[in-house]
Amino acid sequence: MAITQVITALPPPAQRGVDVYETFVTTQETFQGALYTNLVPEINAFSTQANAMKTEMNSLAASAAVSADTVDFTHTAQDIKTAVATGAVTPVINEDRVAAIKSALQSGNYKIDVEHVAEKMLRFEDKLPDST
Repeated sequence: MAITQVITALPPPAQRGVDVYETFVTTQETFQGALYTNLVPEINAFSTQANAMKTEMNSLAASAAVSADTVDFTHTAQDIKTAVATGAVTPVINEDRVAAIKSALQSGNYKIDVEHVAEKMLRFEDKLPDST
């Protein structure tokens, strides 16, 4: 068969486009129908699962709104809290001791042990970080 015979045997271009389009639409509708038919059970199962999760989340949210948060402290934490509270009301400076030393200094009865003071200063210096 010659090329001219094949070309003349084909329908006109406008008709070929219509035929191709109709074939495409028919194929697409068939595919969508099959796809829809196969997916309906999966869609329904997913929808049921999503509704169950939503119900559970609402239940959890409602119970969380009702219950209050609580915190339990260890005995150490409670002791620290007590010590801080006591320190807040107890003066840092022992006013009675300061008054007694002041009085002894003024009267000349307070003796300073210089060796003891020097020893304490050296121990304190040993505890300081090395700055060199």
